[in-house]
Amino acid sequence: KLEILEALSDMINGRVAWSGSTKLSGELAKLIPRVANAGCQTLEVGLETTLPSTQLLIRKRQPNRHLTECLAAAKASGMRMVVNYMTGFPNEDRTSAMDALSFVRELARESGAVVEHHEFQLERRAPLARVLRVTADWPWASVIAWKAPIKPTNTEASP
Repeated sequence: KLEILEALSDMINGRVAWSGSTKLSGELAKLIPRVANAGCQTLEVGLETTLPSTQLLIRKRQPNRHLTECLAAAKASGMRMVVNYMTGFPNEDRTSAMDALSFVRELARESGAVVEHHEFQLERRAPLARVLRVTADWPWASVIAWKAPIKPTNTEASP
């Protein structure tokens, strides 16, 4: 939550250099200058995806302007931003997913940010694990094997 990032910034108040992580949101861009002034040198944000159907699946809908606003605010504040991006979600069109990743990488490159690309893995306690068919469950791992409930019938346009 941004309240925690805000409180942490107030507590540290520039006395030490630090880094943080949070979800990407519309309100984050307004908070970035304050966080940077408080000594945060790197902020890692979870974007996950820009594909609308995948955002709906993972219940994390947001317009691309949130990303562009945060990247601009970080650049203007001199703070490094790391953007977490995932591909390989259930029913995701691989071509659309890779096009969207390229789009995010280009935005990040233009603002001096870094994109960390991860392949989707299903965590056993995630709400999505209740929807997908679990095909294997290992007691020693938090990641479980899964199979998408249906195959996609059409492709999505890239952002």
